[in-house]
Amino acid sequence: MNEDTINMILQVNLTDENIWRIVDPKFQIQLLYDNGFHYMMIPSNSTPFIEKSMAGPITWKLIEKPPLTMSANHAMILRFPSKNTKRLYPFLLELIEACGTEALSSTTALQIAKEWEDLWKKGTQPLSKEQQRGLIAELIVLKNLLVNEGSVALSLWKGPEGGLHDFVLNSCSIEVKSHGALSKVISVSSLEQLEPLKDSILKLCCIGLMRNESGMSLGEWVQEITSILPENLHSRFMNKLKEVGFNQVDEVLYRAKYAIDQIMIGEIKIDSKTLHHGKLKTPNPALKGALYKLDSSILDLVPVSVEEQLN
Repeated sequence: MNEDTINMILQVNLTDENIWRIVDPKFQIQLLYDNGFHYMMIPSNSTPFIEKSMAGPITWKLIEKPPLTMSANHAMILRFPSKNTKRLYPFLLELIEACGTEALSSTTALQIAKEWEDLWKKGTQPLSKEQQRGLIAELIVLKNLLVNEGSVALSLWKGPEGGLHDFVLNSCSIEVKSHGALSKVISVSSLEQLEPLKDSILKLCCIGLMRNESGMSLGEWVQEITSILPENLHSRFMNKLKEVGFNQVDEVLYRAKYAIDQIMIGEIKIDSKTLHHGKLKTPNPALKGALYKLDSSILDLVPVSVEEQLN
């Protein structure tokens, strides 16, 4: 399940109106198109209410008798225009992940919507939701290294300085990627990023984060790292955060809490299912770079706990 899946269903609905289509067999969330508007139906046990504004161009209502059979007693139905919907895909995916296979409370749904509305109003938001999750994943690894390597770990964090890999240790380099609890797809920013190293070992660490109130927000992760670091490194840490676009004045926008769903790690070798110049059958001097996506679920990675030494 990812944004492409949502886009595919919405496009199919445009050509075949007034039919509820299930997003994924594992979930009860469904999508429908009718007369210029898309609708999303989500199982819920919250108290019904009439249609009202939710966030941005989205309205919602909670009905007592869903038109389709669901495990929950009620259903919330979101309505949004069919034009310019692409920016809504990450929001819709986050709702799906928050619901999972259970019912979604209206309180949680509204909280997620308001967070996204704050970002939409900001226009050029400081950090997108994807960037927030990516930074949280790096801070999870940074904490692990601080516990195992000591305060020197802060200097090993090279990503904010424009380094090819997020962490560079004597024993290996570590590239950190985040993804959701459902979609394991990760973004790779260059052909060199997941290319095997000649003189060292490159490890890929993929961290699945799921929306959960028992988790921690980006701001809480920043506070957690600050509490571990000696005081004389606090300003250096904040400078690194500024390099990746995190400013404390925007912390109020980063209220979403994420729990760790899984951590997978593995060495990137010559036969790993990644893309780089060495994989091209014919060298292409005109190819200067590429941004691509990988399904990390089919990579040769092994699960580890958050406490295990990642290097």
